[in-house]
Amino acid sequence: MKSDKYIALISKQLEGTLSPKEAKELQGYEKNSADNYDLPFDLDTDSDFAKVSSRLNKSAKTVQMPARRNTWMRVAAAGAILVVAGFLLRNYFSGDTAWENITASTEIQELQLADGTKVWLNAGSTLSYPQAFSDTERSVKLEGEAYFEVTKDTEKRFQVLTEQTTITVLGTAFNVRAEGNESKTEIAVSEGKVQVEEKQTAQKVILSINEKAVYNHVSNELIETEDTDLNELAWQRKKLKFTGTSLQNALSVIEKQYGISVVLGNENIANCQIAGSYKTGTSVINLLKSISQATVTETDGKYVLTGGRCNE
Repeated sequence: MKSDKYIALISKQLEGTLSPKEAKELQGYEKNSADNYDLPFDLDTDSDFAKVSSRLNKSAKTVQMPARRNTWMRVAAAGAILVVAGFLLRNYFSGDTAWENITASTEIQELQLADGTKVWLNAGSTLSYPQAFSDTERSVKLEGEAYFEVTKDTEKRFQVLTEQTTITVLGTAFNVRAEGNESKTEIAVSEGKVQVEEKQTAQKVILSINEKAVYNHVSNELIETEDTDLNELAWQRKKLKFTGTSLQNALSVIEKQYGISVVLGNENIANCQIAGSYKTGTSVINLLKSISQATVTETDGKYVLTGGRCNE
């Protein structure tokens, strides 16, 4: 039988989590193992583990080891003590488990967290998350933009922490945009409910489906609005949606989505109503022509619309 398996069994014995079946297996190995190794020191596992337990204010359980041990078992016990003590000390002083950091470079990156929650991380964004969530809550940290489909768990709230806000949910789908170089943090909800709290002033709003919150970093205002289009999600759902939207506002959405500048040369069509869905993979020029019926010219990333008319 492999030694690492028995180190794991001894570790369980030290933690007080050894099952009756595992205890019987461990005792059988103690009885049948040969004494083939010599130690250059005396090992007292009971005493050593008791010291670790005392140092951690009794956060670990001290378990009496059987009086009869062979040398191999003492070596295994020593290894188990190092593993268990290291785990206990790390968690005692840090207060949480190890965290992972993932950054989406130039493309959208999809991942699944330990609880089954799905995350779409927009390009240039960074998500920090624990390898395993605690027994009471699920928290992640975001720099940039991400879309979350949170696995419902009424016993553990799910939180997204940004520099300016804390977003709390039980189970829902929503988008968070918290770019460090922008003066606003935006949260848009496509399913369920979320609570948004601004850290500095403790302002709070509750958002439901087709609602969003915008926190202005300069004025410290947290504003809740209704938005049935939710084009904040366009990068993730790969389409823009307009429902009775003025052309001027639609152009602002397109500018943000594509990172461009658009100049409307004909102010007479600024209030034309736009309706429909448009794939984000469509070229910018074709998209602008489609929604404005205008002539589009481009120079150094600036798109100028001339002429045009309202769609029938």
